[in-house]
Amino acid sequence: MTPTIQNLTYGLLPNQNGIELYADRETSKLYFLSNGHRKSYSELPSNVLHNIKALLEEDEAAKKDLSNLPQTEAVKKFAFCLYGGADHKPDIDEKGKLQPSDNFRCSDNCMCLKWKSKTIKAGNTTFTMRQVQIIELVGTGITNYAVACELGITESTINTTIRTIKTKLNVESTPALIAAAIRLKIIQ
Repeated sequence: MTPTIQNLTYGLLPNQNGIELYADRETSKLYFLSNGHRKSYSELPSNVLHNIKALLEEDEAAKKDLSNLPQTEAVKKFAFCLYGGADHKPDIDEKGKLQPSDNFRCSDNCMCLKWKSKTIKAGNTTFTMRQVQIIELVGTGITNYAVACELGITESTINTTIRTIKTKLNVESTPALIAAAIRLKIIQ
């Protein structure tokens, strides 16, 4: 697919004044794009850092999970988990307002799926933490019975959840479910 202006990563063009954060999962480094320039997380404007910190303060589960870190590191990890995916929509608009989180997984077993501030979406449809776990496990190629055993629930529950996920993604087969989940960055 040839890139178009509509699907280029936000911030690459000089007239894009918002901010697109993105992460390197291997190094845990966070960067941002704005006005055609790449900068490190440490160069974020203070109002943006303030807004990220305020959002963290409102999210009790995130605060608890990140309480072992110094405050500046907790805010950075919070931003990493919420906004680490590079996409065509700004994470912070031109006025410094935070946008909904990206479909980005900071790790394969990320704790952030249970945070109020973190959502995994496809269009207007939101996926629960359990649905994302099931998609990931089904994507490994194991049987529905093995998924049920792994999660400690019944195979019937797995089958029902998979049907629900297929409906949400508007697909009919499990391979199509996995392909859509990868394309929409629900799973990595």
